[in-house]
Amino acid sequence: MKPKTRKPRVGKYTAHGSVEGMLRTITSENDDSIKFYVYDPLNDTKIACLVTEEEEQKILSYFKRRVVVDGLVQYGRDGFPHSITAERVSPLPGFENLPPVERYKGIFVS
Repeated sequence: MKPKTRKPRVGKYTAHGSVEGMLRTITSENDDSIKFYVYDPLNDTKIACLVTEEEEQKILSYFKRRVVVDGLVQYGRDGFPHSITAERVSPLPGFENLPPVERYKGIFVS
C-alpha cells in the first residue's frame, strides 16, 4: 500500500505578525481611518495597511521611509500578506544605511 501524502493547505487566514517595506501611498478613508501601502521590494508587492487617525502624524513623518508594521496580518491563498491592521508602525534605517550585500557573500555556504 502506497503511503498517502498531503498537499499543504494554503488558504486565506489571519495571524499576528509584521510586514516590512517602503511606506509610499497614504490615503484617508470615509470612516476617518488612514490607509497606506508598504511596498515590499523583495516580492515586488504592495501591502495595504490600516491605522487609526491618532497615528496619522507619525505615518506622515514616515512617508518614503522603510518601516515595519506590526499587527493583524491578512494572508491570501498564495500565503503572502495582502493587508494588515496596524497596531504599531516603526521606522527602519534606509537601504543606504545597510551594509553592502558583498559583506555577507558566502555566509550560507557550507
